[in-house]
Amino acid sequence: LPPPQVIETSTNDIRTDSAVITFTVASATSVDILYGQSAAYGGVETIPTSSIESQYSVRLNNLIDNTVYNFKFILKDVEGNDYDSIENHRFNTLPYPSIQNIQIEEVKNSAQPTVNINWTSNVPISSQLTFYPLDNPDQDRDLIELELKTEHLLTVSELLANNKYGLVVKGRDALGNEAVSDVYQFTTAADSRPPVISNVKVETRMTTAGSGENAQAQLMVSWDTDEGGTSQVEFGEGSTGPYTQRTLVDDNLTFIHLV
Repeated sequence: LPPPQVIETSTNDIRTDSAVITFTVASATSVDILYGQSAAYGGVETIPTSSIESQYSVRLNNLIDNTVYNFKFILKDVEGNDYDSIENHRFNTLPYPSIQNIQIEEVKNSAQPTVNINWTSNVPISSQLTFYPLDNPDQDRDLIELELKTEHLLTVSELLANNKYGLVVKGRDALGNEAVSDVYQFTTAADSRPPVISNVKVETRMTTAGSGENAQAQLMVSWDTDEGGTSQVEFGEGSTGPYTQRTLVDDNLTFIHLV
């Protein structure tokens, strides 16, 4: 038989902690794959082989992410002699996803406390936030964006004013590896602006209590606000006169008002 030889080799399905070595070998009864982070190797996988030309695939496990690995072959013939393939091959494991540069920024002049959360990742991952009041973690909420990217921005709204929150940032890469940040804390601002009033409508209704000069009118005023608020209307005679009267305050906080 001719001396054993490796005819071709390739590396595929490279992950953060493993890779598949595919090779075609002839005239060998077994193959040692030597591998490691340097040309000194250190790791070995032994594969029994057929003496006829055949292809094999071996997964190397328990590797370190984002690391260059070297490998070569030692082939054994039918008489037990070893043949060094000599040629060194290299591959790089994928980096494990990590979350960096988390920034929490208050959105000014919002109806309710709102914050923008910005962060980056070393590889494209999805975007996920889990946040909760520190004094009531059971009220946790999630925001998720499935697009894989390295620059992330999510806006958290409808928060409680002047309250402390816990925040965890997460994301998964295309292989399902999950990155999880430490717990960050932030305090929302106090409610510093009044509700914004819009869509004001005034409807006049004539009552049946009198007629002619004795006729009486009833005004119904409706409006919307961009956050929950109480309801009260001040009014007076004429188009420019002072407001001399006011309705009772409705203390129910609502977005749609009718007085």
